[in-house]
Amino acid sequence: MFKEYDENGIILYEAEHFNAKDILTCCQVFRYFDKKAYYTVLSIDKKCDIVEDKNKIRLITDDKDYFNNYFDLDVSYGDIIKRLYSLPFMAKAIDFGKGLRILRQDAFETIVTFIFTPQNKISKVKVSIEKLCEELGEKKDGYFAFPTIEKLIEVDETFFRKIGAGYRAKSLYSTLHSIYDNKFDIECINKLPTENARKILCGFRGIGSKVADCILLFGYYKQDVFPIDTWIKKVYGDIFKKENVKDHIMRYELINLYGELSGYAQQYLFYNKRQ
Repeated sequence: MFKEYDENGIILYEAEHFNAKDILTCCQVFRYFDKKAYYTVLSIDKKCDIVEDKNKIRLITDDKDYFNNYFDLDVSYGDIIKRLYSLPFMAKAIDFGKGLRILRQDAFETIVTFIFTPQNKISKVKVSIEKLCEELGEKKDGYFAFPTIEKLIEVDETFFRKIGAGYRAKSLYSTLHSIYDNKFDIECINKLPTENARKILCGFRGIGSKVADCILLFGYYKQDVFPIDTWIKKVYGDIFKKENVKDHIMRYELINLYGELSGYAQQYLFYNKRQ
């Protein structure tokens, strides 16, 4: 894949490893819209339209550098795939989702949005998050920005229930106030070893080990994680032929198998198994 910038955004050529559907529907992000002819992606207060055709992909945005990083465009997924392809169960998963990329999302937005996810349908999560942005986010040109923490702490649990958070409303209220009241440095997580970072995130209400690993992978781009959910448990059973194994043991064995590319492996395997 190679790219060029123009006045409207970024143009990708020979982009075998960039497919909007693969990237956006693998449950790593919630603020996107399928407009049939193109996809719209929102992140913080920024917007990007993805227009795909046979010869090129156009990323239409005013924030070129941000979305260059967001879509991980400086990383060669061809090289990653070469290293993963021969490992157990990877060939079929990669062939199915070869256009997948791991997004480099805003850490704060990732923390908040993933608290909506436990025991919840993705469609409902998307609706709740858009209601959150419409109610509390700054109005932009045709969309709403993700709300700042200052706006989020102005509302109570009732508001979060009203937008569909259900029992997670307590977690959202508690975690947002913990971050704000304690002046928690969101970026400090980046400087910590993954195990320490996971423990800190799990100290917030509503963040268990699976949600913490999702936040570490999608919000902090840490690759030595392996979020364990229903689909990955099935993958684990296929690989190791074992049942009733605790999540932390599954995570350890899967990371041991896929090594420093574990985060990438998890997404390919999850996306393939879920479909």
